[in-house]
Amino acid sequence: MRFIYVVLGALIALFPMASYILIAVEVVMVYQIAKSYDAVHIGDLVWFCSKMVVLSVVLKFLATWLHIIPLVGQVANSLVAAAFIYFVYDVADSHYASISRR
Repeated sequence: MRFIYVVLGALIALFPMASYILIAVEVVMVYQIAKSYDAVHIGDLVWFCSKMVVLSVVLKFLATWLHIIPLVGQVANSLVAAAFIYFVYDVADSHYASISRR
């Protein structure tokens, strides 16, 4: 599941201004991870996603400026988006594994 989100994020990030869609993809990803561990607690999910969204918005703002550089900026933006999604997946997976009800 991790690489599906990483590839999806990298593809979305290739298009200018579409990287803001990634925030919704990341929230859905975190929810699915929490659900897979049977650890969906609304307060915890909102807190985790809030921290992730704040960092993500900053990265998306910076990524928007990368699109000024033709082709190289798009590829750089795509790589940054893929790396961030990979990082968030690891953090969310370890977090929800530690609070799992199983």
